[in-house]
Order: sequence, then C-alpha cells, then structure tokens
Amino acid sequence: MPEEDGIGRLLDVLRGRERGLVSVLLTEDAEGVTAARLERTEAFSRAALVVEEGEDLDDAVDEMFGTYWVDGETFGFHTAAEAPAYVNRRTAYRKQVQAQAEVERLTKEVERLRGQVTRWRDEAAQWRKSAVEFRREIGTLRRQVSALRGQVSALHRARGLRGIARGLGRPFTFKKT
Repeated sequence: MPEEDGIGRLLDVLRGRERGLVSVLLTEDAEGVTAARLERTEAFSRAALVVEEGEDLDDAVDEMFGTYWVDGETFGFHTAAEAPAYVNRRTAYRKQVQAQAEVERLTKEVERLRGQVTRWRDEAAQWRKSAVEFRREIGTLRRQVSALRGQVSALHRARGLRGIARGLGRPFTFKKT
C-alpha cells in the first residue's frame, strides 16, 4: 500500500524523467519480483500504434519512452499490516482544524512568554543597576568607616581633652575659669 503522497511522488518521477513506465520494486524473493506499475497512458497509446504483432508492449514503451525502476520503501510503500490507517476526508479536515487551533494557541502562548521574558530582562537590568549603585555606596561607606577608625585610634593615642580636640576637625579653645 502506498503512503498518502506516494502516488503523487511517483507521478513527479514519471513527469520529471519523461518515462513511459515507472515500476516500483516491492519485494524480491525465490518466487520472483513483486512490483507495482505506474503507466503513462500517452506512452502506451503511442506504443500500441507502432507495436508489431507478437512484440511485447512493455518493450515498445521502454524503447520509445523508457522505463524507470524505484524502490518501494523510498516511495513509502508498505505491506498491508504495516500501512498507516486510512483517514477519510472529514477526519483529515477535523484534524487539520484542530492542528490550526493548536498552532494559534501555541502562537499566543509564545507571544505571552516573549512578553514575560522581556519583563524579566527589564527587571534583571534594574537589579544589575541597583547592584552597581549598592557597590558604589558600599565603597563610599568603607572609606568613611576607615577614616572613622583612624580618628578613633588617634583619639585613643591622644590623652585628655586637648587630644580629643586635636582629633576633631575644628579647633576648640579651652578657657580656665
């Protein structure tokens, strides 16, 4: 049994090579060769006009137009047990409509997911920007902490109010009363 488009592909071979006969090799065993044939009506009609009595019509077609052999498996021929189930037109149409609906649904889902990806990318960019700002702020705070530690250690080294006053940035004056 041929696949759904097997005969169409054989017709393409018949037309493309301009042959009079395309034979499809199905099986070959001890009993002989089993083949399917696709005959070009035009070629057989012309060959019938010139064939002499006793001459084989297939030989005349082969001489005038040529014969082409193809492998059955290549063109989707299967045994009846292996062949896919026949699908009538109504079922094929229903399946096509369902497939189109599924394509539309999946297309909408893809668009929704693309929008979500865009939002997530924007959010990730904002997080990256915030992370850079936080790093800068942390760097500034570290410098300030380091400066304050220096001031604290200077205050510990200096004793008394005059040492504390020296550690501060502005001058203090102490008056004795």
